[in-house]
Amino acid sequence: MKLEAERKLSGALYHLKRMEKFYLKEDEPFIYELEAFLVKVRGALDALLWDFNVKFKLGFKEEDRVDFKNFMLRACELGNEEALEFIKWWKEVFSKLRGSKFGFLFDKRNIAVHKKRVKPNLIQVQVTESLSILDSVTVTVYDKSGRMKENIEIGSGHRPSAGLRTSVEVGWFFKDYPGEDVLTLCWEFYNKVCEVVKVAKEKFDP
Repeated sequence: MKLEAERKLSGALYHLKRMEKFYLKEDEPFIYELEAFLVKVRGALDALLWDFNVKFKLGFKEEDRVDFKNFMLRACELGNEEALEFIKWWKEVFSKLRGSKFGFLFDKRNIAVHKKRVKPNLIQVQVTESLSILDSVTVTVYDKSGRMKENIEIGSGHRPSAGLRTSVEVGWFFKDYPGEDVLTLCWEFYNKVCEVVKVAKEKFDP
């Protein structure tokens, strides 16, 4: 059976692909998709608690708050060892993600939900110049004894000419983590959460 966490990730992937469509083209639609993505991908981690509440028959209802503390208390009350093993694992994984380079994205999600819109607040422009020399090339062929057999000329034989090539790369970034553009970072975050959900299924719901 498909987990609710997996459905959240399907939604996150939808918004992530929409982000690709608007990246560096239209900032307003990009921001809408970014905020929706952050809510969905972060929600997948919470949805795991609901999924395994159902599996371990902890008795939470849809209107109940299912977080780490309540999950742990209910599992202790019921003496459910499997549920306790799961929630300890979940907390460890969650803490590692929160303490990683993706940690600030948790905060961005909270800001988007409870306070104001979230958008990339840094634009980086990288200019690269390369010099290429266009000329013919002569290749000398030797036999096994080291004696020259022939010269082969490859190319036009025209006078050398130099060409200066300039490439410009522009990216949207968060000041909180300027090392990678927003799109790359969100793809990495998505893949990390996908891995968490996958491991949860393999480890606790084989």
